[in-house]
Amino acid sequence: MQDIFVGRQPILDRDGELAAYELLFRPGHGPAPTDGVKMTASVMVNTLLDIGLDKISNGKPVYINVPDALLLENSLDILPPGRVHLEILEDVVVTDALLEACQRLKDLGYTILLDDFEYAPHLKPLVELADIIKVDILAIDDLATEVDKLSPWPLVLLAEKVETREQYEATRALGFSLFQGYYFCKPETIAGSRIPSSTIGLLKAHQQVMATTDLQEIQDAIQRDLGLSYRLLKYLNSAALGFRTKIKSVSHAVALLGLDNIRHWLSLLTMVSIASDKPRELVHMSLVRGHLLEELATLLDRRPQRHDFFTLGMFSLLDAILDQLMESIIAELALPDDIRAALLGTDPDLAALPALAQALERGEFPVIDSYCQQYGVRHDALNKAYLSALQQSAEYAVALHGTA
Repeated sequence: MQDIFVGRQPILDRDGELAAYELLFRPGHGPAPTDGVKMTASVMVNTLLDIGLDKISNGKPVYINVPDALLLENSLDILPPGRVHLEILEDVVVTDALLEACQRLKDLGYTILLDDFEYAPHLKPLVELADIIKVDILAIDDLATEVDKLSPWPLVLLAEKVETREQYEATRALGFSLFQGYYFCKPETIAGSRIPSSTIGLLKAHQQVMATTDLQEIQDAIQRDLGLSYRLLKYLNSAALGFRTKIKSVSHAVALLGLDNIRHWLSLLTMVSIASDKPRELVHMSLVRGHLLEELATLLDRRPQRHDFFTLGMFSLLDAILDQLMESIIAELALPDDIRAALLGTDPDLAALPALAQALERGEFPVIDSYCQQYGVRHDALNKAYLSALQQSAEYAVALHGTA
């Protein structure tokens, strides 16, 4: 597979559920090519043939930027229209040929988006063909007026660069239906609020399981919690996982899954339990980070710390999940000293690992380059680790959506 970095930005709906991902791609070495057509052609080949949509989409549509030159080539038909939506860039020149190409794609079933859009009269023919309008909320001075200009058409409005809860609420009130940004990854700390004792109990039980390599101890810990035992068997017996025989007991589950998989399942169930009022994507991102940092432990010759690195990745979003400062959360848990220091930011070397995961999520490619140099990790190895983390997490997410 060609060495390409993949960034995956989630897009949520008004209920906080995952609606789609925007995929961002860049060659793993050197700057991005100036020829947008070649880059997009590379995206299609690598996504569909080498990477595979199933590994990175969680069954949701993906948005891919498409330059006007590629639209005019009529070479997009290999993309599955129900799964890949096409973003037309903001610098497009509206011509009869372009409009004909867009109409042809709509007739084939493709969804057309206009990226970083700001209305102008000459763009009206393009608006009439569009399904979704993406508005960079930081680039528009008067969002209400912009929304009013677009009101004559039955469009879905997507707010880009939504980074705070206040921005989310404001755009939602204006009629936006989709939201792209990381507002849901930030804690809404409330003075005087405390972490529920039940949540602390779950996190401590999780830590007990992650700290042992004895399967019997893990089995005993699960069996002591009837709610956890029930949820584990419910998920493992979901049709999505497709085990040939029904898993009837915790001992059967532990024996079947083995140490790593049972830990991963328990981590997921813990996060689902404490994040019941949060977007599921927040849990998915925690799981991806866990798997990624576990892979990085091997790349950095720190294999004995794989489970600690997994915990670091999973817990790196705890502040957003619990709406608490990380210091308050960590004070309640008996974590290894290095993981505690990484979560608090007092160990810059380890703290850079979840920061690298965040850069991959956001497609911040210069930041990724810097971390690759810092850790001495090859671009292709990092990309392989990230894609593996996405795939592993997607397998858990299928069962999560199928039974939750």
